[in-house]
Amino acid sequence: MKTFKEIREAMSTWTVTVQKPVNKLKKGDKQVVKARSGFEAINKAMKLWKDPALKAASADSFKITKEGLEEALDENLRKQIAQMASQFPEGSKVKMKHGGIGTVLSVTKDSVKVGVGKKTMNHKPSELIAMKKESGAGFEGTHKLIKRLKKDTPNA
Repeated sequence: MKTFKEIREAMSTWTVTVQKPVNKLKKGDKQVVKARSGFEAINKAMKLWKDPALKAASADSFKITKEGLEEALDENLRKQIAQMASQFPEGSKVKMKHGGIGTVLSVTKDSVKVGVGKKTMNHKPSELIAMKKESGAGFEGTHKLIKRLKKDTPNA
């Protein structure tokens, strides 16, 4: 048996809008209702408008939209892109797993556009390693310095 919370979560918020004038209703009149389906939403809106003749109206007289779902998806998408952008800020250097180094041009929710020379490529985040900004010589200069120090240091 479902709990009250499960039943309440199964119900969504719907907006029923009049598309064609019907009886006392004018185009653009709206009702916002909680319902499990679009059919139920129209029936609940008709009860709120208190006009029994609305049952005879054609289905294309009303437009129904499910609220909240798009807003939640948009918010979730924004969070994913923000998380990705914080990991790979635009203009930062990244090392690709196949060996190249490139510059981050843009970020989407599941890919990073990287510029290498005059080419641009889309990569999955798992294929990239964010390079930390070094003070002074930068990554390449530091890497060369470490190699030179290893050559100059005698093995003990």
